[in-house]
Amino acid sequence: MDMHLLFNKVDLFYGKEQALHNITLDLKSPKIYGLIGRNGSGKTSLLSIASNYRKQSSGEVKLNNA
Repeated sequence: MDMHLLFNKVDLFYGKEQALHNITLDLKSPKIYGLIGRNGSGKTSLLSIASNYRKQSSGEVKLNNA
C-alpha cells in the first residue's frame, strides 16, 4: 500500500519560540526522503509531528488524505 504524508502550512511554537514556520511538504511512497539541516533547524520537531508525538500549532497534517 502506498503512503501519502502531507504537511500544509505547518507552524510549531515552543512557548514564544517558533520552531517551524509555514512548512509545506508532500511526501509519497515508495520514495525515500531525508532531512538535512543545521542544529535547531526543526528536523526533530517535524518528525515529532509526523509521528503524532507532538501536535502542530497551526496548519494541517494528513496521512493518506485522512
